[in-house]
Amino acid sequence: MTKMYDHQLFDLGHGLTAACHTEDTRYGFRHLAVLFRDGTQIAQAKACYYNRTWESYRYESVLLKLIDDAHLIPAEHDAARASVLNYKEPNPFSALGGLLALADVITPDQADANSLKKIALSTVTGIEFPDDWDTLPEEEKARRLGKAKHVLLEIDLGDEPVKP
Repeated sequence: MTKMYDHQLFDLGHGLTAACHTEDTRYGFRHLAVLFRDGTQIAQAKACYYNRTWESYRYESVLLKLIDDAHLIPAEHDAARASVLNYKEPNPFSALGGLLALADVITPDQADANSLKKIALSTVTGIEFPDDWDTLPEEEKARRLGKAKHVLLEIDLGDEPVKP
C-alpha cells in the first residue's frame, strides 16, 4: 500500500480547487494533484522526484502541470496560473504574532506586556535576549520586541511602524 501524506487544498479562483498530496514510491516520491470545478473532478497530474524538489513551495510544479493539462478556457487558465505563481506559504509565526498583539490588549501595563512578549518570543529557536535585558527601560524593550515581531512576521499588525 502506498503511503499518502501532506494533503493540501489550493483555491485557484473561478470555482477551481486543486487537491494535492505526496506519495512514496520505490525510487523516491511523487506529488499528485486533482483539479475540481465546483466539486467535480476535471483533471489530474503528477510529478515524480528522486530525492527533492526545487520549487518555491510544495506542489508548485504539479499545480502548474495540472493547470496546463486541464484544457481550461483562457481566462480560467491565466487566473489559475497567476494564483499558483503568486501563492505564498502561510507564515508559521502568525500565531505568535497574535499572542504578541494580545499582550498589549490584555495588559495595560507596558512592563507586563513586555514580559508576556518576551515569554512568547523565547519559544522561538534561535531567539536569545541580552544579559542586560532586565536593566533596559520599558520603552527600549517595547521597541526591540516590536522589531523582533516585525522581522518574524514581515507584516504590520496595526502597531506603530517599526523605526530602524
